[in-house]
Amino acid sequence: MKSKGIEEKGFMRLIVLAATGISLIVPFGKEAGEDIWLSILIGGAFSLLLYIMYCRIMSLFPGKDLFQILEEVAGKALSNVIILVYLFPALIIGASVLKAYGDFVTTTSIEETPIIIPIIFIAILCIYICKTSFKSTLCRWSYLFFLFNAPLPSIVILLLIPQMDLYNVLPVLEQGIKPVLMSALPFYSIGFTEAAFFTLFFFRGKTKKSPFKVYLTALFWIVLLILGVSMATMLVLGPDIYEVTLFPTHNVVTKIRASELLQRLEPIIIVSTVTAGFVKVAVTIFYFSKALSKLFNVSNYKIFVTPVSIVFICAAYIIYETTLDMWEFGFFSYQYFISFYLAAIPFGIWLASERHKRKQKDIKNTNGA
Repeated sequence: MKSKGIEEKGFMRLIVLAATGISLIVPFGKEAGEDIWLSILIGGAFSLLLYIMYCRIMSLFPGKDLFQILEEVAGKALSNVIILVYLFPALIIGASVLKAYGDFVTTTSIEETPIIIPIIFIAILCIYICKTSFKSTLCRWSYLFFLFNAPLPSIVILLLIPQMDLYNVLPVLEQGIKPVLMSALPFYSIGFTEAAFFTLFFFRGKTKKSPFKVYLTALFWIVLLILGVSMATMLVLGPDIYEVTLFPTHNVVTKIRASELLQRLEPIIIVSTVTAGFVKVAVTIFYFSKALSKLFNVSNYKIFVTPVSIVFICAAYIIYETTLDMWEFGFFSYQYFISFYLAAIPFGIWLASERHKRKQKDIKNTNGA
């Protein structure tokens, strides 16, 4: 029982770190302006529906990950097609996060360093994680990172209270509901859901309740963390400065001057966000490597980890020339088609899973009679 609890808590922390890492540095919700809090809550509500669907799929097959579920429900051939389809978003997600963190680090702290250096550093860390016992190692690392990262948002918010201006989030819905709904999309897709979906490929719940306990708890903390940090940032900077700032969260942290001890809080925040973001990259590299091993019928996925990581590094370095290019496609255009991967295909998997289980139950009842 104890080991089960540790595993469930480890997965919860892993999902929270993977989801919040990039969301805390990328300026989502610019269109909503002072109504960013509404966009986050609406995005969280959409994500809740998807999380429930994911949990239902996993609860139908206790002890199996999504690779095994797909093969049982769809058969070998069709499951391989679905696995192949998800290679593209996994690559785009991993490359975008690597590029985002490379830009973040070189823009905010080590300006003279080529962007490829932090990208390679994060990739090497991911290679190490993926080549060890991936699930247990990443859960242990997530525990350490969670202990380090979790208190920081609360500390930052408390230190920023004297600089907050309530009028920066008023009046409510001055620009109408459309910008709020448009801003909810990146929060629901990139911020809350995509990292959680890819963890399904190595999550194996011990009981039918395990997925609900792990994923819904994770979603609660993800929404709470992003809501708290985004609101604090907006209250301090205001919608106009937030809209034109490349990394508004880092910008607002530089305003903290509580004491000599805290005057250099920025490096701590940078380390915190990078350690969270690398978890998301590791998850996508693991999926890509595991998917290739399934497609080529190779038992050991680890032989693909290093070549896949090199592909991710090249993609991060090549496909986006500038940071603005990455914002335009890597996040703001990409958010539309990722919804197909996060909602439409899983919806079909859910329906097929329900039908498969119902058919099994009918056969069992017939044989019993």
